[in-house]
Amino acid sequence: MKKILILTSEYMPNPSANGLISKYIIDELKNRNFSVSCVSVKRENEDFHEIIDNVNVYRIEPSLYARILYKKSKLKYPVLKKTIFPVIHLLRKLKLLLLIFNFPNFDLIQANKVYKKLKFLHKKEKYDIIIGVFKPYWNIAALKKFKKKHPEVMCIGYYLDLINSMQKPYIMPQKFYNWLCYKEDSYTFKLLDLILMAKGGKILYTDSIYNSVRQKIKYVDFPTFITEFNSYKSINSKNDKRKIILTYAGTLDIKYRNPEILLNILDKASKIVGKIEFNIYGKNNCKELFDKYNSNIYLQINDYGFSSHDTVIKSMYESDILINISNKIQHAVPSKIFEIFSIGKPIINIVFDKNDITTQYFKKYPSVLNIKAWEQIDKQIKNVINFINNEKGKQYDVNKIKEKYIENTPEYVVNIIEKSIEKWEKENNVNNKILNKIV
Repeated sequence: MKKILILTSEYMPNPSANGLISKYIIDELKNRNFSVSCVSVKRENEDFHEIIDNVNVYRIEPSLYARILYKKSKLKYPVLKKTIFPVIHLLRKLKLLLLIFNFPNFDLIQANKVYKKLKFLHKKEKYDIIIGVFKPYWNIAALKKFKKKHPEVMCIGYYLDLINSMQKPYIMPQKFYNWLCYKEDSYTFKLLDLILMAKGGKILYTDSIYNSVRQKIKYVDFPTFITEFNSYKSINSKNDKRKIILTYAGTLDIKYRNPEILLNILDKASKIVGKIEFNIYGKNNCKELFDKYNSNIYLQINDYGFSSHDTVIKSMYESDILINISNKIQHAVPSKIFEIFSIGKPIINIVFDKNDITTQYFKKYPSVLNIKAWEQIDKQIKNVINFINNEKGKQYDVNKIKEKYIENTPEYVVNIIEKSIEKWEKENNVNNKILNKIV
């Protein structure tokens, strides 16, 4: 049985988006008789080590800056937020400036913590394969350092985000930023044995400057279409049929993922279709908006904040319609949309850009209403009323939907990993035989 260690971000039971993807990949690897462990970032009240679903989960402390941001979110004194934290943010910017040629590995201490943990665990367990998940980048930095000292271990970089998705400092020239990205990518890709790259990078890495490393890159989509969720289906019958239940899960932000267009439409539509209960899960800075629209007796907005993944999935199955709000960041495909598709419920999708990259995925889904931010509000209200009346409570066949999203399943990604492991082992065996003959 081959041993795999995955370096990820926050993992179960309170995973980040990338931690959740790691969980799906781990489950599929286990199904294929791999022994899998992971190193993750510790959240408050989590242990440094525990076994979850027969997976050894080792945790490290979050970075100093992450801990500071957490303290800020819990702080009840606005004066301190306005005085101390701006100074801390300024000091961080100065640090980033001093480490500019280390881009994108700005957290050297965190990278070293991951490397030490990796080194310690490998000495004890002798892993066959290590997979480093980006983001965070310190996983890749630690993996690179490990690979230099352990060429006999297959090392895989799993890029769920692109390097150039990291925010460019405002004053930095674009050409210099592009050069930093190229410098880091080309060195890393040469060093590691396989690069699983988000599909969004296909245009970037077909450039001739990447010719020498292109054979190591395999393009993959987000593997978050999970049919195992079907076990929750039975709870749908418990719905209160006197109201329409909508659910949104994910981050909301006034600047780049603003729900006001949707809330305005629901505010008007609820007076026609009847009471709407809108459940929202995830971080947001929209409290004032929610308070504004909660004054309507026909529209009840429940802001649950951060909740367990299990709670969110149950809520989705209890819903009549699911909500997706696209963000205003170009070329960004949220991994959560495939999880939404795997529920099989009708979807209302808010679109801000005519060239939204997610359109290609929503076109394949059997029941979607796209609310286009640039169209007249009256037309959108009528469309929502008709959609709710026609689609409320419907459940579509998830197995038929899955056929359209095969590349978004963990099975598809693990197929690539398995074949790459076999190829790497064969090539290594051949190289070892040649070396032995020479010796």
